[in-house]
Amino acid sequence: MKNQFLKPIEDLEFTDDFMFTTAMKNEEICKGVLQTILGIKIKKIEYLESQRTFDLGYNSKGIRLDVYAEDSDKVFDVEVQNKILQEIPRRTRYYQSMIDMDQLLKGQPYTNLKDIYVIFISKSDFFAQGLPFYTFENLCNESPKLKLSDGTTKIYVNASAFSTEKNLAKKSLLCYINTKKATDNFTQNLDQTVEKIKAIEEFRGDYMSWALAEFDAKEAGKKEGLAQGIAIGETKAKLDTAKNAIKMGININQIVTLTGLSIEEIKELQQKME
Repeated sequence: MKNQFLKPIEDLEFTDDFMFTTAMKNEEICKGVLQTILGIKIKKIEYLESQRTFDLGYNSKGIRLDVYAEDSDKVFDVEVQNKILQEIPRRTRYYQSMIDMDQLLKGQPYTNLKDIYVIFISKSDFFAQGLPFYTFENLCNESPKLKLSDGTTKIYVNASAFSTEKNLAKKSLLCYINTKKATDNFTQNLDQTVEKIKAIEEFRGDYMSWALAEFDAKEAGKKEGLAQGIAIGETKAKLDTAKNAIKMGININQIVTLTGLSIEEIKELQQKME
């Protein structure tokens, strides 16, 4: 394994993937993070799971959520994102739809769908506006004060802008995420939880196993991508050869022998050229 891929356990932060999903298994930590970001009180988290997988159909794209939680009338998906990716807003949309489908598959009517909050936490500014929080709800273009009230909220957290946040609890959480400095009771508790997790032997073993699996998956992906690239290149070369042969009036059977393409593929190519 390449050393740069495996971050030393001692250097792990709350926002590193494996640490994040482990620390958020602690109900008090999870509840505290949600309450701080959303500015609401959560009496009790009734369901909490890290690395929750949704795969609702044979032909659908499955997803794996970092942290999935529910209380009596709300659903929370909390993701940690350490890179700015253009796909994030549409990924948020897909995550929300999969969670809604999962609820409906349980036999619930539309009116019983819980309010859903999809939260992406990052040290980077997704939208480059310098805001610590970007909260999106469905509003009417013609009357922006009119909410659709469909129970969906998407929040993108930009911890790098912690200094501009006026709410002290939110500012402390963002400061901790961005700098690892704990400045209030909750972030001190969070930091202590992170440090305790690092010392757990089982966690250390699980982290090594996870890192190896992630590394192997990335290497396999690279090889698959390379193989696909080679295959695409070979196919293009065959098609180019076939096109030239067709232009030269070479017999179709000879083109088959020359390129390895099927008669059907060559006939289709002829039709396109005509």
